[in-house]
Amino acid sequence: MRNKVNFLLFVGISLFWAVAFLSKLKFNGLVYGLDFGLFHPDGQLYSFRALTMVGNSETAAGSIVSEWYRSHAFKLNVIDPQSLHYDTHPLWALYKSRMLYPILSAPFVLLFGMNGMLIIPALSMLVLMFSIQAIGIRLENKYLAFALAVLISMSPVITRWMFANITDGLLTALTSLFVVSYMYIKNTNLQLFTLGAIIILGSYTRISVVQWLAICVGLYLMNQKRNSILLGIVALVFFIPSALRNLRTGILPNEQESGLLNRPAQLGLSMAKVAFYEVGQLVVLDRLLILMIFFAGAVSIYSLHKESSKYFLLVLLALWVTGAINGTIGVNFRYQLPLIPFMAYSILESTKINIEVRSRIKN
Repeated sequence: MRNKVNFLLFVGISLFWAVAFLSKLKFNGLVYGLDFGLFHPDGQLYSFRALTMVGNSETAAGSIVSEWYRSHAFKLNVIDPQSLHYDTHPLWALYKSRMLYPILSAPFVLLFGMNGMLIIPALSMLVLMFSIQAIGIRLENKYLAFALAVLISMSPVITRWMFANITDGLLTALTSLFVVSYMYIKNTNLQLFTLGAIIILGSYTRISVVQWLAICVGLYLMNQKRNSILLGIVALVFFIPSALRNLRTGILPNEQESGLLNRPAQLGLSMAKVAFYEVGQLVVLDRLLILMIFFAGAVSIYSLHKESSKYFLLVLLALWVTGAINGTIGVNFRYQLPLIPFMAYSILESTKINIEVRSRIKN
């Protein structure tokens, strides 16, 4: 009976995911001047790379992306095809290591053309929703987990980034799998191998080293010192090639004139700006999401001794720092997306405990 209920819950999640995806395909555009479309400026390079992977020349790939963006994108949709070439575009140094999304998308691009770039983001959203349900099942709080997954599928902010042709959705899916693997795999060596593989894959999506190191700190605090140290080394080792290629453009790129040594002084100001604008945008665009985040934060502070509390607060700080390091202000929770599975973990564990306490009092 329990397995049947769990199966039906996953079927229900699949239906809500399908509605969210189809709705996104039909209704998207500009909201308060923000680009809520499916084809974002960053996605130009990922699409270009996937097209060259399936055999297109740089000239052909540039023309395909340019023509597609002219009719399907809402911002920065006029593109010089030659500006996308590997020896021309200034951001290729930064994006060169972000190969996982184009590699995974290449077969779908071969089958569906530019629309194929939306398959991996859509599947990433499904992975996120399934992971929340899996966390709820593990914590014996599956009905609330189902409600959280449904609410997330309705979030305009989450669907804005998860379904777009960029890497943030894929990194969020990998982070979700990390949480599920951590909760379900109890064999220490198998867990180490699985989590290490996820970190390596995450390193080839976008810069995520601060997030992984924060999680390693959480592991250390949970007395998993060996796995913490080894996974931290993995995260740093696979971050080094990317760091060496784009140290100047990847850290506070808007402050290039100030020099690398002066940029740490700018980090605090950048963090303050990120907090102000991100909270402000969520208040306007997604009040339910910000309420869930604040609730998770409150219960995490109240129950600091619990695993979910430590991970949520550490990852929250790490992603806040990541957004500040990136230096782009007001991106509507984009760099904080991997917080979602930890938010669900925190909420589901805290409400399960409260339910158990109340039932004991009644009995």
